Amino acid sequence: MGLEGLDLEKLRAAALLHDYGKIAVRDRFLQKPGKLDDAEFAYMKAHAEKTGEFLAHLEFPRDMRDVPVMAAQHHERMDGHGYPRGLPAEQILVGARIVAAADVFDALTAPRYYKPAYPLSKTLEIMDGMAGNHLDPGVMTAVHRCVHDLEWTLDELKHTWPKPGDEGMGSIQEAAGLSERDRAGSGTAGPAASGPGRGGA
Repeated sequence: MGLEGLDLEKLRAAALLHDYGKIAVRDRFLQKPGKLDDAEFAYMKAHAEKTGEFLAHLEFPRDMRDVPVMAAQHHERMDGHGYPRGLPAEQILVGARIVAAADVFDALTAPRYYKPAYPLSKTLEIMDGMAGNHLDPGVMTAVHRCVHDLEWTLDELKHTWPKPGDEGMGSIQEAAGLSERDRAGSGTAGPAASGPGRGGA
């Protein structure tokens, strides 16, 4: 997307704070297992406005003062039918468009009280269908590029990471604190076999 320097810092801050307004939303709405009815959804939508209001009371550096606006716009849509303001596309900050796509991606790929996690292919299919009306098509192009780069990186790691028995595996295990006897599987408890979660104090 061509963002760098200060623009990236503002985007990072807005992404971290975009749901800050949910502290004003009761848990029974956030954790409802079924679909929200119209009244509940109207109540839930207020979190975007609350995010902007709450963040506006914080003291941001002068060059970061549009972070509250960016965070509050993450439910605005390219077709002007978003909330809380129903802004036309040209008034939605680029950072808010990116946060919007990230928010949808997270909502689809993570398990929620009302739905299971969707696989990546299904997530991208749904998001592609939202491009142009809900999401910025340019941002979706960047999403696909990021996913492609991530898949390539993971594939490279899969083929280059040492496997048990490989020459480089011993040094990795040594760095993790495993002795020769631990690596041989003698059954003697090494550092990784104790501590919290493994019966340790």
